[in-house]
Amino acid sequence: MLWAAGTALGRSSNPRRSEGYCTDDNARAFILTLLLHETTSLVTQQLASIYLAFLWHAFDQETCRFRNLCALLFQRGLAAVENFRSPRAWAFALLAIQEYLRAFSGDRGANRLREVLTARLVELFRTNSSDDWVWFEPVAAYDNAKLSQAMILSGYWTSRGDVVEIGLRSLRWLVERQKARRSFRANRQ
Repeated sequence: MLWAAGTALGRSSNPRRSEGYCTDDNARAFILTLLLHETTSLVTQQLASIYLAFLWHAFDQETCRFRNLCALLFQRGLAAVENFRSPRAWAFALLAIQEYLRAFSGDRGANRLREVLTARLVELFRTNSSDDWVWFEPVAAYDNAKLSQAMILSGYWTSRGDVVEIGLRSLRWLVERQKARRSFRANRQ
């Protein structure tokens, strides 16, 4: 909050209002100024006004959400995700993309990446699964259910029943396998 107060009073660099930079800090600082309203100091009133103005500027009236640095970083980081080689990294990225697209459904880049990652997991599943090994890889090691979860959600939100079915089928197999072996790790025989 000291950084925000110093910035508000011009003692530091200016906040980047267009990015919603430091929205959380400004919200907390505004709440503090409200709690300190009994002091009725001119500085407290000035800070409250500055913090509130910052928050108003950071509010996106179309989405009814605050712009923030996390969304900006997420958007900029999506390009790197396409180079990931780990199926679990793809699954975790798909889960994050799903949440992101709930707020920003029109983001073509995120929608395209969801399609790419989903297609990769579908291909892995088709390559590695059989009647007795219903899994994406020759090994089921850790965070296994995230692969199934990513497929279920991606298939649901893109209206692809085949993808939902892969997710459900792999999850059923995983649950049975883990209950029988009492282990989260398995190798294809």
